[in-house]
Amino acid sequence: FLSTGRMFTKWAEEGQKESKNEIKIRNPNKRTFSRIISVPATDAARGYSPTEVILDEADFIENGEYFFKHVVLPMVQSSKGSICVYTTASPHKRGGFVYEAANSPDWSVYQFGWAVNPERTQQEMDRIARMMTKAEFQVEHEGMFSSAEDSFFKESLVSQAEDPDIGLSSL
Repeated sequence: FLSTGRMFTKWAEEGQKESKNEIKIRNPNKRTFSRIISVPATDAARGYSPTEVILDEADFIENGEYFFKHVVLPMVQSSKGSICVYTTASPHKRGGFVYEAANSPDWSVYQFGWAVNPERTQQEMDRIARMMTKAEFQVEHEGMFSSAEDSFFKESLVSQAEDPDIGLSSL
């Protein structure tokens, strides 16, 4: 079911599936069709011109920076499509296209922590939090990029040490 405001419309699967990676659905009220195509997060996705790309667990896509900038962006550029990114931030990296998008004025960002799930209790989450570092808990359960201030080298110290004028050619 897809929500359209206050009304729910049932979309019916239409005909045979083209493949395991494609579903065609039809809205019986409007006689419109849509295709949902699942493609791997690789160069194999090139050639599609979708109206919407959904990246699930985007911060864990292998070579995600390359895939996003050199495959996804050109795909939606030709169709004037949109991109939706769903992910838990990777606790093992700081930066990358997901971090850049989350901190960019060009993207709408929505973060949801455990408290929006009515199935979770404070007691349960306190127990889980005791088994993790503060940064791990923030990433996995509070929908935040972890603060590197809990790290041995503070983020502010690393930022001060960075020199954007040094390129790889000078190595």
